[in-house]
Amino acid sequence: MSAHLAPPVFGPDERVAMVLTLYGFQKQLSGADITKLASRLTATTRDITFDVRGPDPAMPVSGLVD
Repeated sequence: MSAHLAPPVFGPDERVAMVLTLYGFQKQLSGADITKLASRLTATTRDITFDVRGPDPAMPVSGLVD
């Protein structure tokens, strides 16, 4: 089984501009490993989103259907 982490980077138009992906893990990851990697990766994508003037990922995005 192949595992990966892939949080998005949002552009100024509130659309996904890119996705950063981690894959190809050499060993089975523990829950703590996944949490640590996911936290670092989403912090990085959040920083890139802000750098490209994208919306705060914690804010609701327009155009989504509930």
